[in-house]
Amino acid sequence: MLELGRAGVELRAIGTVNGLVTGRPGEAANIRCPVWAGVGSEDPIMPPAQRDAFAAEMQAAGVDWRLTVYGGAQHAFHHPPVGPEQRLLPGVGYQPVQAERAWRDVVALLAENLG
Repeated sequence: MLELGRAGVELRAIGTVNGLVTGRPGEAANIRCPVWAGVGSEDPIMPPAQRDAFAAEMQAAGVDWRLTVYGGAQHAFHHPPVGPEQRLLPGVGYQPVQAERAWRDVVALLAENLG
């Protein structure tokens, strides 16, 4: 969704979980809607430096943004295992409490901007 916003697509809201990195980070000025992003505090793919860069980019572009960091959550904390054969990678794991919180945050974003 961030890519669509950065490309200037008219959107009413952008919500992303674990999706701070894109190929065009300098184009945040094209985003014309509120942005919500959620990440896990223990996500090795979205470490603090990446979160800080996202925040700086959004702030510099004047975007209405918020970043929620879910304590103890890893990468893909919102995605339940597909089956017993799923191979778990270090730093990746489902955490149902944080997943439920993220879902409520996305629903609140939509209610605020689509209502």
